[in-house]
Amino acid sequence: MPFRNLTTSCCLFALVLVLSVVPLNAQTPLRTEIVVSGLTRPVFATSPVGDFNRLFVVEQRGSASTSNRADIRIMDINTRTMYTKPFLSISPVRTSSEEGLLGLAFHPNYAGNGYFFTYHTNTSGDNVVTRWQVSGTNPDSANPASASILMTIPHPLESNHNGGWMAFGPDGFLYISAGDGGGSNDEHNNGQNLNTLLGSMLRIDVDSGTPYGIPPSNPFFGGPQREEIYYWGLRNAWRNSFDRLSGDLYIGDVGQGQYEEINFRPAADTGNINFGWPLREGAHCYIPSVNCDPSGITTDPIHEYTHSLGCSITGGYNYTGCAIPDLNGTYFFGDYCEGTVWSFRYDGINKTDFQNRTVELDLTFTAGLTSFAEDNYGELYLLYQDGEIRKIVPDVAITDCNGNDLDDSCEIFFGVVQDANFNGVPDSCDPPSFICGDADGGGTISVSDAVFLIAHIFGGGPAPVPAEAGDANCSGGLSISDAVYVIAYIFGGGPAPCAACP
Repeated sequence: MPFRNLTTSCCLFALVLVLSVVPLNAQTPLRTEIVVSGLTRPVFATSPVGDFNRLFVVEQRGSASTSNRADIRIMDINTRTMYTKPFLSISPVRTSSEEGLLGLAFHPNYAGNGYFFTYHTNTSGDNVVTRWQVSGTNPDSANPASASILMTIPHPLESNHNGGWMAFGPDGFLYISAGDGGGSNDEHNNGQNLNTLLGSMLRIDVDSGTPYGIPPSNPFFGGPQREEIYYWGLRNAWRNSFDRLSGDLYIGDVGQGQYEEINFRPAADTGNINFGWPLREGAHCYIPSVNCDPSGITTDPIHEYTHSLGCSITGGYNYTGCAIPDLNGTYFFGDYCEGTVWSFRYDGINKTDFQNRTVELDLTFTAGLTSFAEDNYGELYLLYQDGEIRKIVPDVAITDCNGNDLDDSCEIFFGVVQDANFNGVPDSCDPPSFICGDADGGGTISVSDAVFLIAHIFGGGPAPVPAEAGDANCSGGLSISDAVYVIAYIFGGGPAPCAACP
């Protein structure tokens, strides 16, 4: 069932080509800007494929008066304001410790089917994956009656280590992070137990089966173990991400008392990986403290840090945006307790260019870094428990003729704004000049323009640039009647193209 949005795929492929020629020794200075504030415990944000205008923000739970309710709210990326009405409210949710609404994922074909998925803690303490659908009449509101529970992960004993991250992989399947069941030291023995969903990364097919299907390529498909498991030996993989260009997976797994870790799996991976918890914490023996993996069944993290630097990792994203090209391929992550933000590059073998970005980004003021987020431009945001969302931006002037804090070149590249005359300036700031009827752009109106229109309409040839140049009869679209109109003007003395336009 793999699905990929064709337009987005083409844009991303082009972006790979553009960014691959950027010299890596360039170092654009960075800073962060406050995008919005006043939210209630924001813990995640994402957007549907192809939506460049909205960022959907997950609020873990409400304020004192609405503490058992959790909301998904919409941020307008262009105006940097929050919509007043929530996209969806879920109630009741359990609100102790790390519980609440924790995850959100939009179906790759959201534009066609309107499906999205949430991960929340119910009043019994169990974690629930639910499918919803957007309203058929309002794209800024979900249909609350559309809820369909796909999965309930029993989690009755503790309020911590719920996991909660979800995302669709490049293979079109839904990946779900389930914590180890909580407590400390894996006291419920879930990390290495393949008969429970806890302590694992799950992988399911939401487009087949009832209520979901198991991909045949899952490592335990058809066996006695839980077939949903793709990776295991995870303590609490709180925030993770797929690189939107390469498809590689980065996993930020929260440690126990000494080490925080980042695990990595390449896009071509086939699962069946044991990350070691509780045999190991990071790359070090934990239970038992020596000779914990004599058979070599566990996989090392690509990065770890000790609790002298923090206490709870917040996994991030590989930067893939176009506003800061020299950052391409740089992975950002941070620590919830200290608020520190680091970055490095990883090519699948070697880790390079490790940097502490905290001072540069002016983030020495606060802890409580709950999550990173990525919009469809590939630009990165930081979410804070105190209700603030910040965006990583270049600390240099950008070209922004329309005043929406987005680089004009990025908006043009992704097709968010038009640049009909290819001069690098959005048409809203510099309307293109053209001769109506001059479909081929030759500078005059001739029979070749009619031929150009016919080739475009019936033969799939290139379109007039701008399209209005070929709309000779002012119908608002291109058709054979425009070619007839041009011919009548040239040979029959008919009215000039666009002469009848209002």
